[in-house]
Amino acid sequence: EEVLEGIEAAQEAGLAIKLNTVVQRDSNFWELTELLEFAAKKRLHIRFLEMMPIGPAAKDFDRLFVPGEEIREQLVRIAGLEPLSYEPGETSRDYRAKLQDGSETLCGFILPTSTPFCDDCRRLRLDSHGRLYGCLAQPDTFPLNDAFASAGVGDLIPLRSRVASALSIKKRTQKFTEQAAMIDIGG
Repeated sequence: EEVLEGIEAAQEAGLAIKLNTVVQRDSNFWELTELLEFAAKKRLHIRFLEMMPIGPAAKDFDRLFVPGEEIREQLVRIAGLEPLSYEPGETSRDYRAKLQDGSETLCGFILPTSTPFCDDCRRLRLDSHGRLYGCLAQPDTFPLNDAFASAGVGDLIPLRSRVASALSIKKRTQKFTEQAAMIDIGG
């Protein structure tokens, strides 16, 4: 109830909302069509994400992982999916979902496991501890707190160096080796 009230309050405040759903075989795979219908009814952008084999999800990955193609197969039972334009560097491939009842919504797919987007990824992620991640598939992080603390006025060299290092590890591999939990990273 609190989540639904929060969605309603955010809509009333005029905020754009994207619902992210990590699809897992044993917990929500059979609810995908209901989630799409809910998003259409509430006029929300919904995105379906594949699990990544990192953090606590790594141990159950083989049992719970649902590839993007199976996710799409569930959704096309109730909706046509018309592809929208895609900008390189985006993580989500978005579609206009046209449901059988005539309603529509935006529907996205984030498929880092079956369809990695490493080749054109432009994202960096900063966690709440001040660590910069160049790639979620890599264990390397670059602490920024001390770079800010040691930098003098106008001295951005330490910060630039760490950002350059984070950028340098991008596109190195498409295999997940990071074992941090997404909740710790900001996902």
